Amino acid sequence: MGADEKDEAGGRAGLVDRVLAEAADDWIPVDMLLWHAREEAKRSGEDFRQVAVALLEVLLEEHLMELGDLGESGFEAWSSPVGEQVRRFVDGCESVGWEPFGALWWLAITPEGLRRVG
Repeated sequence: MGADEKDEAGGRAGLVDRVLAEAADDWIPVDMLLWHAREEAKRSGEDFRQVAVALLEVLLEEHLMELGDLGESGFEAWSSPVGEQVRRFVDGCESVGWEPFGALWWLAITPEGLRRVG
């Protein structure tokens, strides 16, 4: 692994850790994930939307966070497969020009995510 690849991998791990730290005490709106993706994109030169999708995939596939709605019982995680959740996320973000202003969904940290935060 070259130095650039190592920095890239470390940067993404750091990005995941920053989002998890934000969610350690409470649910966070997807806006927070998008904000972190935008900041990472400024640093890396990537499209923030690609960063956001990749970040969400890691968070969901590694069972670090759950995506869901706020309902009568509080946070209600989606139970659909990760691929469907990511498609729904992208469709929703596109419907609001990738600027949801709290209008979309929420992320909740899982016990696995809390272990990673320490």
